[in-house]
Amino acid sequence: MSDTPVRRFGLVIGIRPECIDEYRSVHNGPGVRDLLIDAGIRNFNIFLQQLPDGEYYEFVYYEYVGDDYETDMTATSTLILNNSLRVDF
Repeated sequence: MSDTPVRRFGLVIGIRPECIDEYRSVHNGPGVRDLLIDAGIRNFNIFLQQLPDGEYYEFVYYEYVGDDYETDMTATSTLILNNSLRVDF
């Protein structure tokens, strides 16, 4: 990694209630954490909330410190699909 400035990202993602337990089990292990670190992602935070509309949403914040965001995210997506770390929510 270089002296590239930190890029900050925030996302809001809807998640179906029946997928929450599976999502948590996949993301609680070291696999996803290690994958994110290898992709240059730091300070990754997920907040799961049920809003007044009754729907569940994830609020995600992370910082990217790598040199090539598009390449790193493509590689990460490929690994997620190939390693059964994906949850269809």
